[in-house]
Amino acid sequence: MGITDFTQATMTRWVRSDYGRAHTLHPFRHGHFLGSGSGAMVMTEAGLYGVSQFEAIRAYVRGR
Repeated sequence: MGITDFTQATMTRWVRSDYGRAHTLHPFRHGHFLGSGSGAMVMTEAGLYGVSQFEAIRAYVRGR
């Protein structure tokens, strides 16, 4: 599993399992480019804020 503000293609080089790639958090995860605005709002839209990261990690661990 990876958490990044880079592209999914970058994480594909580092995260080697299909399971890990499926759980990787990245800005294009929801299938669209992010809007503009304050950094905090963009990170929230991407699902890369603290609570979202925690829940994603929890789901990854539970699935293992």
